[in-house]
Amino acid sequence: TENTSFKLINRFAIGEVDVEFNSVKNGNAVFSVYDMAGKEIKKQQVQLTEGKNISIVPTSGWNRGIYVATLKTDEEFFTEKFFVE
Repeated sequence: TENTSFKLINRFAIGEVDVEFNSVKNGNAVFSVYDMAGKEIKKQQVQLTEGKNISIVPTSGWNRGIYVATLKTDEEFFTEKFFVE
């Protein structure tokens, strides 16, 4: 069976990070970003449509460093690290 997938297109973000979700069905998800201290920097509801979904997340004003992006659906949880220049 196919599952939802989650990846960051540009792991070294300058001004923005592009997030790609491939969903097997329509639904809702929560996208969050945390700094390495565990502080939530961004949280947003995401409406997934079946197939490829791309979201651009602005990172201007964020401190340089490593961040963790998460995507939580009703059935799955994904994490990816990225670096803000």
